[in-house]
Amino acid sequence: MPDWFRARPTALSSSPATPAPGSMPPLPPTPGPKPASTPRGWTKATMPTHLPDSKQGISAKVVTHHFVRSEIRTLNAGEEALYARLVARLKARPEFRKFKDRAIGEVIKNITYRLQQAELTINFKALNYFRTPNTWRTYAQMYELALRDETQADGTTRRQMRLAGNAMNPAMSRDVADTKVTFGSNIDNPAMQGISRFMQTGGLTAVGTNAAGANEYAANNPHFNARTRQKFTALNYGRRPHGGSVAYGASHFVLNDSLKVNAIYYAGDTFYVPDATTRVTYGMLFAIAVHASDALLDDIINSCYRLVILPDSTNADLLVEGHVFDEIAFSKDIKEMRISGGDIGMSTGALLLSGEVDMAGLAKLREDVRTNARDFATRNGIKLVWTD
Repeated sequence: MPDWFRARPTALSSSPATPAPGSMPPLPPTPGPKPASTPRGWTKATMPTHLPDSKQGISAKVVTHHFVRSEIRTLNAGEEALYARLVARLKARPEFRKFKDRAIGEVIKNITYRLQQAELTINFKALNYFRTPNTWRTYAQMYELALRDETQADGTTRRQMRLAGNAMNPAMSRDVADTKVTFGSNIDNPAMQGISRFMQTGGLTAVGTNAAGANEYAANNPHFNARTRQKFTALNYGRRPHGGSVAYGASHFVLNDSLKVNAIYYAGDTFYVPDATTRVTYGMLFAIAVHASDALLDDIINSCYRLVILPDSTNADLLVEGHVFDEIAFSKDIKEMRISGGDIGMSTGALLLSGEVDMAGLAKLREDVRTNARDFATRNGIKLVWTD
């Protein structure tokens, strides 16, 4: 697969590397070779297209592996055109305008390396995760969390999705957004029909309300497998103190590097991304700049070229999202869990202000959250770090 840290596309000309005097600070030192543990792609899997419907619940991993391999191969096929667009985008900026192609190539190489080394994070609110003991073994996205046993017309039960969503992710809007950014034209390839059968919801239909009075929705496609949908992560390219985006909470998980290579990346929050044409792969991570806003590109250059540590942000435009199409097991795939004391304080303090807890209850709740977080980390072998 392409890797712009290791080599630029052959179509790029090789001209002298000397930039105009005073146009930019010197390039950071070229990083050394990547460690031998550089993550690799998945091994070949066999698509279970002939399994009966009753057995398709076990096929999510195989389906997503086939999907991602196909998408990465398709995206990588456009490497040279994308690289040329990136060079043009950089040369349009005053600081790079007089750089020769080889100098631009070194900039791209270094920034690609910094992006590849950035932590892949999932932000969360500690109170939501640890108000009570958390016994989850895997990280689940909202489609999986909505699975439950439903009685069928023949009296049997079947595991089905009943999606309610939440204030930040209304069910109908979330499904529309995820469908348009996840599936490009490649999904219409006849060879992808089996994958499409399990990954596409076919839209949602309201099927009633839950105990809280919120509308619930079922997938129109009866073969939809909720476990085939991606987990949303953020590439913390700016080394922000509290993860990729504190809009989702100031505590965060740091995922193992092995999950980076098969992830698909986007400039900005995909809730606001118009379609699937802005996706890029691990080896071409700096191609994110082709689709980035000026503000996001400024942040990437400041953090990955000038090596500035950026402050926390809730700005969706400054995200680099990484979509992981694989199971994330807490005991296997989480490198570190960082719990913010401020996150605990603000979330529990809001309950005090609302009257849900009194002062004695507040103190107990805060200690419960810390105890449950410690127990969770110990049980899953996760390094626990307390932050401000």
